[in-house]
Amino acid sequence: MKNTKNIYLTLTLCLVLLIGSKSPAMAMAISKEDIPKAIENYMEARKGGTAGLALAVFEKGEPIYKKYYGYSDVENKCPVDEETVFEWGSVTKVITWVSVMQLVEEGKIDLNEDITNYLPQGFLTKLRYSEPITMLHLMNHQAGFQEILFGEYAEVKEIPELAQALRISEPSQIYAPGTVTAYSNYGAALAGYIVECVSGMPFYEYVNKNIFSVLNMKHTSIKPGWTDNPWVAKKRAETKSYSYYEDSKESFGAVYVHIALYPAGACAGTLNDFMLFAKEFTSANTKLFKKQSTMEELTSPSLYYKGAGDSRIHHGLWSIDYGTKLLGHGGNTQGFTSSLWFDTESKTGIVVMSNEVGEVSYNYGLLELLYGSPNIDIVPDEDITGIYCSKRGFKEGLGRIASYASQLIPIQKGDSEGKFKVSLLDFDIYSLGNGIYRQDSHNGLANNIYKVRDSNILESYTTDYEKLSIIEIATVAFLIIAALLVFIYGIVNSMLALINKLRKKSISHYALLNNIALTFAMAISAIFFYFWVFIDFYVYEKVCAICVFLMFAMLIVAANFIYQLLAKAHKKNSLKDMLKAAIILLPLITVLFFQTYKFWV
Repeated sequence: MKNTKNIYLTLTLCLVLLIGSKSPAMAMAISKEDIPKAIENYMEARKGGTAGLALAVFEKGEPIYKKYYGYSDVENKCPVDEETVFEWGSVTKVITWVSVMQLVEEGKIDLNEDITNYLPQGFLTKLRYSEPITMLHLMNHQAGFQEILFGEYAEVKEIPELAQALRISEPSQIYAPGTVTAYSNYGAALAGYIVECVSGMPFYEYVNKNIFSVLNMKHTSIKPGWTDNPWVAKKRAETKSYSYYEDSKESFGAVYVHIALYPAGACAGTLNDFMLFAKEFTSANTKLFKKQSTMEELTSPSLYYKGAGDSRIHHGLWSIDYGTKLLGHGGNTQGFTSSLWFDTESKTGIVVMSNEVGEVSYNYGLLELLYGSPNIDIVPDEDITGIYCSKRGFKEGLGRIASYASQLIPIQKGDSEGKFKVSLLDFDIYSLGNGIYRQDSHNGLANNIYKVRDSNILESYTTDYEKLSIIEIATVAFLIIAALLVFIYGIVNSMLALINKLRKKSISHYALLNNIALTFAMAISAIFFYFWVFIDFYVYEKVCAICVFLMFAMLIVAANFIYQLLAKAHKKNSLKDMLKAAIILLPLITVLFFQTYKFWV
């Protein structure tokens, strides 16, 4: 899974995040009676690109349609059924926000209180702003955290307790609270830990007692490795994961990536259980809270788009627009895609679960089928062409490279005024006027982007994007190419050195030192590109060891340059030696710019 294909997948998933909402609420676009036939026809047209799927539609707290499709194990023709276990991915966060609101209802959590008052003293060590982080900031993904590198494990026995996992993976706080919206797995997991601290029980126990048991969700687990529910663990092992398209099919087997920060994305269970939870958001008398007013508070807006007057986040629930405003969440893991969306006006909703990586046509296309799409009138507005970088990414430390490896959104002009295209992918963007732009994947995903006036910021529903300057783009390109060319130069130089050795041709002391430094420069380049390719597959201990060697190599290269510079000042070496030492320095500069050596940030 860890290959170049994932970079394009990540780009696609970044584009999934470029959405918003701006239309009056309305009921479903098709009648209840027409839902079965409409969905059957939709699925039939796409069956060649479908591995396994489970979905349910509900209204006013009751299921009105349910369907299983395809295979949980394509190779062995095992059909998806009511016992098939899928992973929820980030839809798990909805469990976390419900847990928070339950404690708000009990008066044990104040959404506007400094969260450090709920945490052990000194728990967070990388806060750099005086403004306090509140629970509302966590729900709105505005705590200021950059993304995290560590927190996923291949073996259950390796998974630390939640508190320890949060300490190990604590990211830098790079934005002042409340200033930037940047999707944060860490923030959601931290909210889950606050539930743990306030309730006095492990978060998974709290969820089992106050949500799963209450709703009779016997076939769902949230604990990492699903060790609290052997049935779920057993059934999850029977479900394989796929990348599935009409013309391209790849099986990943029963891929496991256990999430230590589990309140952010570790749930797994059956469709029936998923629906039991989801339909509560459309019930007139929800079992999730003691008072219906708490559900109303949860589903009320907590963050708006700047200057647009349109809701963006509803206490952790995202707001998206098709024919009506929908609230909910999508989720992706290394082998599954799931979604939960509902309409507060018509009290209808849908849940989708698939064993495909980055599945879009069902998780979003069915929303368009059921709820329709707003009319599109192209109104030319500001030019938004350029290369944008997600503010969700990394600004500091080793992960900084990810911002340029897989989190760039290149937008170029389309074939007419008011139209734009996303380079490399088949996405169109249309200007709607008043700073609103709608992107269309032509595969069911079609949503809004908001341009912040007098700035280079685009707001998606989960993340802000900032346009990169020409200077930054040129610098990044130059340093990456330089590191690659020095590596190639090192290979050529090694071949020439070997030839000279065989010819017994002597070289100067300074040339020998340059050759040694060049070998270490090659190692620096190799490590840089290694981290680039495997950015989503980091193991902390392994990264530490590699970075210690990296810093040693950097010292060797820097020492050689200084030595050659001093020698040139005393006219002891040649200009050629000096220039070679300067060229050898380029990978070090690349690593310094990308902060590749900072594994601890």
